[in-house]
Amino acid sequence: MFKVISTALITAFMLLPLASAQSESPVGDWHGTLSSPAGSLRLIFQVEQVSDEYSASIVSVDQGGAVIPMMINVDGSAVHFTNTQYDINYQAELNGNEMTGTFRQFGNEFPDFTLVREE
Repeated sequence: MFKVISTALITAFMLLPLASAQSESPVGDWHGTLSSPAGSLRLIFQVEQVSDEYSASIVSVDQGGAVIPMMINVDGSAVHFTNTQYDINYQAELNGNEMTGTFRQFGNEFPDFTLVREE
């Protein structure tokens, strides 16, 4: 009996990380700061979900709170934001309450740009 219970517990603990990885969601408000020689720019990525569809926007805090609508594609832990009008492309990997990737705009590249989800 003890062997059956301990085997079940070990199996449950081994599957726990797999279950949480599958249930990760990009929904929420994500904060980050782009830093360049020209200065810093605070951004908030807002992601919502309705049914199976995601919608997203960026709020540029240091530019009067300008809101930029974004296209978003989520494939497992890979998240890809784009806006063709402002030539924005952010490809990131979601890991819990952090998202890290490369932010590109108008030929400028910001590798290792990290967003943290507000709780």
